[in-house]
Amino acid sequence: MIISVLAAAVSIMAASDATTPPGSVKAADDQDKVVCRMEADTSGNTRFKKRICLTKGQWDEQERQSENVVNQAQRNAGLVTSQGGGMSGH
Repeated sequence: MIISVLAAAVSIMAASDATTPPGSVKAADDQDKVVCRMEADTSGNTRFKKRICLTKGQWDEQERQSENVVNQAQRNAGLVTSQGGGMSGH
């Protein structure tokens, strides 16, 4: 379930940032450097991969948003307390 949510979040972010062609961004700053990665197809089939190119800043933001999705799912499931220490045992 969590993997499906993460895959959907990754797909949405990749699609929304696909308007900038890879290589058209000049690497004036480290955050503007284009980084391409091979990602598993979002259909769940790990045999097929596709190349996704985003700036380092976009990859960083995607990672932050994915962590937020996982943290929210864990909080909703009661796996993490508000202080991030796991189940309290009460």
